[in-house]
Amino acid sequence: MDAKHPKAHIIGDVLIQNSKFRGVDGVKTRFDVVVIGSGPAGSSAAWEAAVNGVETLLLEEHERVGIPPHCAGILYDPDFQKLNFQLPENVIQTRVKAARIHVSDAATLEWRAPFTIVDRPRLDQYLADMAVKSGVELWTNTYARRVERCNGKVYVEALQRKSVKKIEALGVVAADGYKSQIRRSLGLPTKLELASCLQYEVDPSPLEDDDVMEIYIGGEYAPGGYAWIIPVSESSARIGLGVRGVKRGPKHYLDELTKRRCPEFKILKTMGHCVPLSGPLSKTFDDNVLFAGDAAGQVIPSSGAGITPSIACGRIAGSVIAHAVKSGAVASKHLSVYEKEWKKMLGRKFEATLRLKNLLDTLSTEEVEAIKEALKEVDASTLIREGRTLNLAFRILLKKPSLAKFLPIVYKVKKHGIF
Repeated sequence: MDAKHPKAHIIGDVLIQNSKFRGVDGVKTRFDVVVIGSGPAGSSAAWEAAVNGVETLLLEEHERVGIPPHCAGILYDPDFQKLNFQLPENVIQTRVKAARIHVSDAATLEWRAPFTIVDRPRLDQYLADMAVKSGVELWTNTYARRVERCNGKVYVEALQRKSVKKIEALGVVAADGYKSQIRRSLGLPTKLELASCLQYEVDPSPLEDDDVMEIYIGGEYAPGGYAWIIPVSESSARIGLGVRGVKRGPKHYLDELTKRRCPEFKILKTMGHCVPLSGPLSKTFDDNVLFAGDAAGQVIPSSGAGITPSIACGRIAGSVIAHAVKSGAVASKHLSVYEKEWKKMLGRKFEATLRLKNLLDTLSTEEVEAIKEALKEVDASTLIREGRTLNLAFRILLKKPSLAKFLPIVYKVKKHGIF
């Protein structure tokens, strides 16, 4: 047993604790809370539940936490700092001071804003390690495939290698990604609008500055989404994109962009994933169960950013489920406080960025061209750099009055941010 953490230690793929509630193979089978998925939402929920004094099990379907990686790893500093959360230096790959935004062939804008680029596997592993050190039991190689409820309790059926485990608990936090098998097993709504994302880590980096990332907006780059090039180190970068509503897959568009921006390169890694962009689910709680992270659609619709909201919502979920379990109030009406709390923190941002995304989706060809022409004629970079986005919006409006529908959204996005 680990002397530092006597309540949690690893034997093979499973963390074992002393308990009279054990299955035939000697593994503990009864917990207060089970958290499914060890991404940022799940590990944050498990940590929060454990520090609030409930026995917590964290399930991860893969052999290693954070593997395979499938994220650009962009953190918008002003939002992340609100979490009062200090990242260790070995998780941080680089820091970015600005984003250079290419809008088709019309304009290149520079948005001065601080971002941190993280190594996503290391971030996930760090968060899971924090949870384990707080007393959480972690089972890897364990796929939760079904949840059933009976007499105020919840039973998680999980496949571990070739054996089936049935785990009893009072509460569950489902942070099992956009596919969320738990949501499906409970017969809850599962439809989310998805962007298909793909990225390469390449060497050498095509970026002129290793503290500036590049964003590409326009149908020729990434239909229904955008593309990015992010510095990882002085010599390497991640180049990727997300697309929606296309007949060709993301690889076609990514290969075109890669040939254009870095014709002589070596692909070090390839990462792909889908990101939900339809905003949070209409209901993120049910009897005994809370949903967090991608499983709840808690991703910023305008950017696909999910790390910060996942940690924030995961923490809230862990705290709520812990207090519910301790008080014996795990019915839906009691767990609804979770949704109230995350909406208090992030609801307006989700709403504003979803409205922005939906409005962009409705732009006509003429309106797109009007925006491009206006960007060519005004010093857009200066206006954005000086924070005069409303001034820029009015200048574009003069070119195309039908774009007046954007003004209220521009104001809200200016207040809440797009990342």
